[in-house]
Amino acid sequence: MHLKTIIIFCAVGFFTDTMSEGLNAIQIQCIQMLTKKYNDDAMIRKFLNFFFIEVNDEFVLEDNPNTRTFEILKMFGTKNKLGDDKNIEKLEKEEVEAIINVFSSVCQNGLIKETGYIQLIDLIRDYIKNEETVNDWKTNINKDNRKSYDLGDVMLELLRYRAQLNNTVYGKQEDVDIIDNTVFMIELDHKIAYINNRYSLF
Repeated sequence: MHLKTIIIFCAVGFFTDTMSEGLNAIQIQCIQMLTKKYNDDAMIRKFLNFFFIEVNDEFVLEDNPNTRTFEILKMFGTKNKLGDDKNIEKLEKEEVEAIINVFSSVCQNGLIKETGYIQLIDLIRDYIKNEETVNDWKTNINKDNRKSYDLGDVMLELLRYRAQLNNTVYGKQEDVDIIDNTVFMIELDHKIAYINNRYSLF
């Protein structure tokens, strides 16, 4: 499972005081929307640059959307970027890396089904440390009758349960049209200030 890319990433230096590694719900949602709607190099590059992740070399995308989601989440989790300083529940870099390693051991083509999902929850239960919550997560997996889940889906649910336990803000944008519009505005080269003035995402 490899995104066929030759990419060098670096965070823009003068933003590092307000950014840090890891992932939050809004970043995950934007990546999911990007990879499901776009499959062209120019848009992926524009999206990465918007989040202050510079692409210094040529790259070609040839994988399916779920694999792209997996790989871009993996890249984002290790970089300083836009939105890292937002005061919402977050997965730290080490947690992102560990969850990715577990997910990659049970997924096929960037997706897991219900049985693999339950197995994954058991393997990452230390990131919740509450047996009742772990059991609730397992019980609620199939409440929306979905047949498969990508890495972003798993991370979003982990963030949701952790936010409940920690009494913090989950941060997921429930109106998916806002995420859709945000990614579209990135395509149109709108500035961060313009997007934040409308949606206050970052």
